[in-house]
Amino acid sequence: MLGLLLVLILALAVIAGGWWVSRPMPLFWRWFFRLTLLAMVAGLMLPFAAIDWLRDALSLLLPLARDVTDVPGISLWVHYLLFALVSSLLLWHRRDLPLLWVVVTLSSLAFITEGIQLLIDGRFASWTDVLVNLCGVATGLALRLALSQMNPTTDHRRPP
Repeated sequence: MLGLLLVLILALAVIAGGWWVSRPMPLFWRWFFRLTLLAMVAGLMLPFAAIDWLRDALSLLLPLARDVTDVPGISLWVHYLLFALVSSLLLWHRRDLPLLWVVVTLSSLAFITEGIQLLIDGRFASWTDVLVNLCGVATGLALRLALSQMNPTTDHRRPP
């Protein structure tokens, strides 16, 4: 019971932190970031039974959803894509935040979301998943750096 409470508190803290940090983003990107973060928290912190229920519900709208989610290795791709999206959006749209702080926060999230799975029935932590999560963060960082080099005059920093 204590483990479930800790998982719930952590999930709510991640969502609340994401909600707060995304407030200055443009409207579309703010909500895209929030929904992607919600999908990440749900996918990485829910028990498998809840994930199966969500897949079944989604397959009513998208009939191929069940087939796609049963493909071997899809879990790694989902980890990577979610972390790459969240990282890219945060690193690009919140360039006013210290780069090191954002990268350390996202990297910590990569470890925390994996470690918390030890407290969830039927889930397990995997160093491979942590590495894939960190690759998603690195992709977001690489995109930010590459785009900043391509268009150095575009800067979303607010004046002090």
